[in-house]
Amino acid sequence: MHALVEPWPRWTDPMHRLTHVLRANPLAFCRALLAVAPDPSPDGWNAAFAAREATASRVDAGHIGVLIDELPANTAVFVGNSLAIRQLDSHSGSSDKPLLFHGNRGASGIDGNISTAMGIAAVHGRVVALLGDLTCQHDLGGLALAQGCDAVIVAVNNGGGGIFDHLPQAALPEFAQGWRTPQRTSFRNAALTFGLAYAKADGNDSFRTALREAFLAGGSSLIELAVG
Repeated sequence: MHALVEPWPRWTDPMHRLTHVLRANPLAFCRALLAVAPDPSPDGWNAAFAAREATASRVDAGHIGVLIDELPANTAVFVGNSLAIRQLDSHSGSSDKPLLFHGNRGASGIDGNISTAMGIAAVHGRVVALLGDLTCQHDLGGLALAQGCDAVIVAVNNGGGGIFDHLPQAALPEFAQGWRTPQRTSFRNAALTFGLAYAKADGNDSFRTALREAFLAGGSSLIELAVG
């Protein structure tokens, strides 16, 4: 069973995992639950749940886990919209390492994300930007702002709008052309055009290596992470 207590009439189950939704104030719900004095959980339940959650996080973290592991403490992290921020929310886990997360919804969700990240770099000195491939392509001109900055831009290339794979329109015959919209942009050429270092990773090990090399070298670089 996967239940959610939600006071607002909005869609809150993008992964389609909920079995029960109760439209109620969470505090009022908890007080009502305590008032009926339910039977306590078995001994050790909380520890067992935490252990299983930690195991699941390690298994599912993928490139998000690699990124979180490799980020130096107090790094400013800009997270693009659409799939990137949802994956970070689902798979980032927990840690004592302090990180500064930023986001920018924008007019349509993927406008001006590189430019926003470079503004953050101007304030914090270093920024790591986690962006989808379409998000990067919508603001390629923002790479010009990366010159002279300390910025690592990670373009997760999953062949277009991967977020739409999780929505009902994925079953439509015109899905690829109307929603997925795969592109043929060369991120390598884009990086070289604006004087950025470039690396391509096709798995967690090569992604980890690319991140370490980028942090060691300093300056601005673009890492294309090919997934899916």
